[in-house]
Amino acid sequence: MREQLKQWCKADLPGDLQLVENGRPEVIRRRPTSAGQPLKSPETTPEANTYHFVNNAFWTNDDGKQIVKWSTSGYLTPMIDLSRLRIYTQPRSTYLDNQAPAFHFDSTLPPNKLEYLAALTMSTKECNPDLLSPGMSEDVIGGSAILTAEPLSLIDPILPFGYGFALFDENWPCLVPCR
Repeated sequence: MREQLKQWCKADLPGDLQLVENGRPEVIRRRPTSAGQPLKSPETTPEANTYHFVNNAFWTNDDGKQIVKWSTSGYLTPMIDLSRLRIYTQPRSTYLDNQAPAFHFDSTLPPNKLEYLAALTMSTKECNPDLLSPGMSEDVIGGSAILTAEPLSLIDPILPFGYGFALFDENWPCLVPCR
């Protein structure tokens, strides 16, 4: 998920953020829903080549309001304010292999959906450091880059009777001797 978000931050995102910087209130992209639609247009979400289970990716301004949203389907939820949700407010303090950028990974129940999603959040500036050079305002690039997905390995896994599983992070307290 992290690599897919980083890839999209470097793809067409700078152009979409520039549209917002120039006064467009929001930028929305989606995938074609029928055979009659062109496969590639300026409003088409780029292919998810790295992580194929993506639902949405979106970018917020520094106030937590969504300003750019990409969907991997033809359906898109309305733009919302994320400023009070954990995926926006929690610190981004997790690293993979001690590599930046730091991120926060969480499950979330979006206010406009009925099912939980996995969400990976990182700073927009850290997702694509090149955004600092065009001179975009802090309002546009000071927010978050967020990718949501339904990680199939965690949803209704097939396990032997009487077994379950849990997902832990490195900060979870050990109840038995930790290794």
